Amino acid sequence: MSPLLWLTRIWEIAKLNSNMQVEDLAVDGEGSSLLTKSFDVVVDGLRKNSELSKGMWTKYYELCRSQNVFLHGNLLKQNIKLVDEVISETVILVDGIKSSKLSIFINDFAAWDQSLEGLKHLGMNVGFLCTNLQRFENLVSESEHERYAKKRKEALAEFVRMEEWKRLDVVLLSLKRRSKTHMQKFQEEDNAPW
Repeated sequence: MSPLLWLTRIWEIAKLNSNMQVEDLAVDGEGSSLLTKSFDVVVDGLRKNSELSKGMWTKYYELCRSQNVFLHGNLLKQNIKLVDEVISETVILVDGIKSSKLSIFINDFAAWDQSLEGLKHLGMNVGFLCTNLQRFENLVSESEHERYAKKRKEALAEFVRMEEWKRLDVVLLSLKRRSKTHMQKFQEEDNAPW
């Protein structure tokens, strides 16, 4: 759905939910951004009863807008504390995933995946996050595979070097024995009567 169609749909829903005027619905130059005020009306007044900070709502709004859907659409809205926690957890997960480094991602992937599954069971539309997380996991797996292949190659090269050293040690030991034998023969010849 194009941003303009989505904007029109939201405007129609908002008009049904309130006495909002057309001028209350602001858009940017391309007609794709809603003001948070309009978003508040459309989210069934959740924000009015919410204890979430404005910053948290702004991040959630941006997340919804990026997907052109209300992520909380299937949540039971009777328990506002639960709704707050689910929205907050979703935003925190997204922030964590976005800001993670490879080592953190590897350690936290399972927890993030389980949390997203839990949010999905509660009715949150987080399928796109699960998909992105899985895509990142595949990239990490490829990276891990490449790292494993590199380490294996290095280990194999080290093994070859060690084997060469062992072979050279055997050759050196053999040369020392031969040298010692030759020295003994020389000494015997030198000490022999003329």
